[in-house]
Amino acid sequence: MDITLLVAALNPTVASRVYPDIVPQGVLTSTDRRPYIRYFEVGTTPDNTIDGASDSRSDETRVQIDVYAATKAESISVAASVRAAVTAFTTPPATIEIMSSLYEFEDKLYRVTIDALFHDSAT
Repeated sequence: MDITLLVAALNPTVASRVYPDIVPQGVLTSTDRRPYIRYFEVGTTPDNTIDGASDSRSDETRVQIDVYAATKAESISVAASVRAAVTAFTTPPATIEIMSSLYEFEDKLYRVTIDALFHDSAT
């Protein structure tokens, strides 16, 4: 999975406010409450066969995508755009495994977590 393809697909959903792993401190303390995305690779499952490990291009990669917004409605709206962007992938194809939402009391933001599985293919 080329993560730069995912970032390119997510950028338009939040005006390029897409961050890997850790959101910069300036974004967290900003009074600018525009939505943003944090993503990280949860893990990769190798495609093993009876002959051993296959080409890494056939591995599956799980990515967690967290959408943060000032209102619940906005977090759900951005999450819908993220879902559409992820499921539009064809190389590799992707599926949404889980979506959940909650309120982050410390940051006073709504968060939607999207668990996406990218099905890499050596074909």
